[in-house]
Amino acid sequence: MAGLKLNKVLALLALGILVLFSNVAGVNAACEKHAFAPSDPNYFIQYYFYSSGRTYTFTAQNSMDLTTVTTKQKLAGTGAYSATITVSVNGNTLATWVQSLTTVYTTYTLTENVSYALKKGDTIQYRIAGGTSTTAGGAITDADNYVQLCGGPNDDPDAYVYYMPVFKPQPDHWSGVGITNLNKMAQANVSVITYRQNGDTQSTDTKIIPAGGQDSFLVGAGLTSDGWIKVTSDQMLAGLNFLGRYETGETNSYLADVAFSDTPSTLLVIPHCAHNDNWDTFAYIANPNGSSASVTLTYTSKTGASSIPYGMTIPANGSKEISVGTIASSTSVKGGYVTISSTQSVVAFALYQNLKTGNYSYTGINAVDISGTAAAGNINMTTGDPFDYKTAGGFLNFRMDEESGWDYDQYTPPEGED
Repeated sequence: MAGLKLNKVLALLALGILVLFSNVAGVNAACEKHAFAPSDPNYFIQYYFYSSGRTYTFTAQNSMDLTTVTTKQKLAGTGAYSATITVSVNGNTLATWVQSLTTVYTTYTLTENVSYALKKGDTIQYRIAGGTSTTAGGAITDADNYVQLCGGPNDDPDAYVYYMPVFKPQPDHWSGVGITNLNKMAQANVSVITYRQNGDTQSTDTKIIPAGGQDSFLVGAGLTSDGWIKVTSDQMLAGLNFLGRYETGETNSYLADVAFSDTPSTLLVIPHCAHNDNWDTFAYIANPNGSSASVTLTYTSKTGASSIPYGMTIPANGSKEISVGTIASSTSVKGGYVTISSTQSVVAFALYQNLKTGNYSYTGINAVDISGTAAAGNINMTTGDPFDYKTAGGFLNFRMDEESGWDYDQYTPPEGED
């Protein structure tokens, strides 16, 4: 058993996941850390929060039985308000703190004992709120800010979960998966589950893959409903779904490869699309959560012009298929990209094809997680007291975060000030 756990650790480290392991009283303990409002050596950055709150969202990288939650944040305020800090998983509150603030930026490290069975892929949220709807209760400055979750091993048979956002049934299509067991010391007990677009389960296939072994097999033979595929395992896997489409009147088929995705996100991008007389691009979005997701899709052209956002609701464990032409309200899309924003962490895949012209292109890519990105810009402001930034001359950089944009007061420099 010790060898099995060590192999899991080595596999996680090989993939670059930030996991810390220690041995406490003979029990393996693990921690994963998620950073937010990161530091920038070139600029002083402040992220303001109001009574409506500022939220940072992360995806759990491991399954474990949580025992502690720790947050570290550098905060300042007006002195009139406290900050309420909450950490939740899948909407369930794990810990809440009320922290009084001063006008000087101070680092606060807060820890609480918890009991929660965390699963890889769960949605973790850090929320800070204070002040009123119009007056900031305080600000986070860029520093070593993070949420850290620690706990013991969780031998959940669903410890590793993977998603493929599209399933197409016979007679026009077929699906076959290829799965590799990355653990060379233990067999993998694997379940492959297909869901309808309405969220109902329509089939489950189970397989045992030898230690360090591989298997491939058809999925959903005899099914008639579109949907998506989830794979669960007690060992780390790598794999893909071969999405086949039969050529009209032939037994030959076009083939697209849908790689495993293990990181659902609330913000994704399809980095290229085309929908016109020659090409079609279709987006497939799956919601692997127990509650519905409100999803907004926006097409942006090569020149940066964006379409009117297109909204949809995806039921719990459901999925949707939509053409880029519908998202963009255009049949002459030539390049550009699609942004997917969701209230729940989702996965997505884009399928490109030109079969309608008699050609043979049929391929796709998984949408890319961009939930941790930020836009940047500069503005002349005054800086003095770390929170009351209107009292002295200076230059302050601001940066838009992934949640709601930037908060600042417009400042016109005196004549001659750069």
